[in-house]
Amino acid sequence: MNPKISPVTDSSFEQDVIQSMRPVLVYFWADWCEECRPLSRIVETVAAEKSERLKTVRLDVDENPRMAALHYIQMVPTVILFISGQERQRIEGLTNKAHLSSTVDMHLSDANGGIQEQTSSVN
Repeated sequence: MNPKISPVTDSSFEQDVIQSMRPVLVYFWADWCEECRPLSRIVETVAAEKSERLKTVRLDVDENPRMAALHYIQMVPTVILFISGQERQRIEGLTNKAHLSSTVDMHLSDANGGIQEQTSSVN
């Protein structure tokens, strides 16, 4: 896996994802999952392209069943974008790079717009 994609666990999820100040893309996967292999490469590419604006992590659902259950992971692969600790977008199953990238960009633009609006209203 790409070094830009850190593993998270049941015990680190709260700190690494929910409490993160940056948007976090969480890739839920399993070693036995056939569709996870090609999606891993897509997630790695998107993570590398957006590393300045986005934190990307991966969670093995077999080794971390508590977080998989808590976030209602029904199938792998699943990718969830969290912003300010809240789920903003979920993509289940295999997707292509263009769809994942544009979905993330849409939400990052919204998140950045909200931050800019808050900042400008304070000044």
